[in-house]
Amino acid sequence: MLNVGYTYGYYPSGLRRTKTGRNAATNAVISTNTYVWDGNNLVKDNSDAYRYGLSAISRNNKYYLHDAHGSVVGIANTSGSISKTYAYDAFGVELSPVSSDANPFRYSGEYFDAESGDYYLRARYSAPGLGRFLSEDPVRDGSNWYVYCNNNPVRFIDSFGLSPVAIRDYTEGYAGAVEWDERLGVATFKLNDNVFYSTGSGYNLEGFTVSNINGKLYAEDSDLNYFYFGITPSDTEAGVKISMYDGKAYIDISDPVSNSLDSNYINFKSLSGNYWKFAELVGNEGPWNLKYRDENDLKNPFHWENALGITFWGYQTKMLLNGRLVTVEQVGNITYGYIATVAGIDRFLMRAGPAVNHFLGHFIFAWDNEFADQALFTLGENWYRTGVMQ
Repeated sequence: MLNVGYTYGYYPSGLRRTKTGRNAATNAVISTNTYVWDGNNLVKDNSDAYRYGLSAISRNNKYYLHDAHGSVVGIANTSGSISKTYAYDAFGVELSPVSSDANPFRYSGEYFDAESGDYYLRARYSAPGLGRFLSEDPVRDGSNWYVYCNNNPVRFIDSFGLSPVAIRDYTEGYAGAVEWDERLGVATFKLNDNVFYSTGSGYNLEGFTVSNINGKLYAEDSDLNYFYFGITPSDTEAGVKISMYDGKAYIDISDPVSNSLDSNYINFKSLSGNYWKFAELVGNEGPWNLKYRDENDLKNPFHWENALGITFWGYQTKMLLNGRLVTVEQVGNITYGYIATVAGIDRFLMRAGPAVNHFLGHFIFAWDNEFADQALFTLGENWYRTGVMQ
């Protein structure tokens, strides 16, 4: 019997890109799967094409039948004839599996890796035989970071390997509002100018799973993070949080920015006061000019994402950095001052460069903006020197 080992490749977002099977003895490639995604939905796996409603509907014109838990319990053809049925235990171990079955969507409607017996939940893998995840919870919720669905998979669903939460508690916890229309049987959730509607049975138009458990609506925190704030599971893994400031919830980028600066410390330090190399790093098209964004730049169009490893939420979005409200432009100016200080750049040159650029672009006008930028450079300097951004 051929012994095959598998390796996985991933997109920068953290979603799986490839699965490669190799002969364990010769290392020759036996099979390669390439995955194409629409958001968090797998739409193509080599020649297999998938269609979605609230969950996966079909694979190559064969249609999935789901139970109330979202698990695939049957496959039907276009005439309605059922060609395959499935049954599982509480944690997703398939009963009476068939080794030749090529359908990947099974328990909870999730992607099954037959070679390992594990489920790929995007943020991490679950092992149904163990009733556990194989890696810790990226958001480190609770005291056990490997537990699957609070050890109660009959009542909970976890589509990303993160945590199910009560939608009301989540929304009100971030100073949002919840309304219940008894006549219509519809809940309205409002947070940060985003409005989400759900019936008491969990039906909604946003495309994610909502479960009613003892009269309380639950969803995965990853779905709510994305709907309300645009935070993806890979953002969460990178350290993005949600924090309160002056009674309102904001995206908190303190950890990913700090981690990115720390991981590049040696590169910054190696500049050793060389202003021209520093200018290449943080100048108009430099990789650490976080304010620069040009989708037509074939070399490096997305400086923010590449430097910090997180989503770009727009120039006007206000975020939290070390307890301070900032925009993308302000983060760019703060990191400019930080990097210059690490690199040993002469303080006069560090400040003169942007001032000259401002003069060339605006002459004697709008100097208030330049003075504000210079103040942010100082925050970056102080952050590096004292550990406090002030």
